[in-house]
Amino acid sequence: MKAAQKQFVCDVCDKPTPIETGIVQHKPMPREFKKQVAAWEKKNPGPFRTLQVYMDRPDEPQLWQLGHLNCFKDINEDYWFPLDTCANPSGVLHWTAHLSHKDWFDIHDWGKFIERHFLYGRPSKQELKATDPKPQMVQ
Repeated sequence: MKAAQKQFVCDVCDKPTPIETGIVQHKPMPREFKKQVAAWEKKNPGPFRTLQVYMDRPDEPQLWQLGHLNCFKDINEDYWFPLDTCANPSGVLHWTAHLSHKDWFDIHDWGKFIERHFLYGRPSKQELKATDPKPQMVQ
């Protein structure tokens, strides 16, 4: 009896992504996010910030994404590889080792990608909208 194949969901269109035709890609950090962080840091100078101030910091974008080749724009500007090369634990381990030699590789963002798609599952866009990612402080 064949084991059930893991179902992957596209980060862009929220539809199932076949392993054979899906890709994993890394996008460069958006300039807009860098501008937002710079404005936040200017408004909140210094090394010490309250929890409320820190919680107002712009959310980091998901740089590693999984999905359909057609869903990603400007794919030639990004680093990408076929999903079928990392759709199982040994493939994820291989890519983690391979990527760790890259100067630009950020283990933090890769770790969040692994958690989202391989460990805990990716929440749907409706689930994300229903939950507030930044808890409100009670005063």
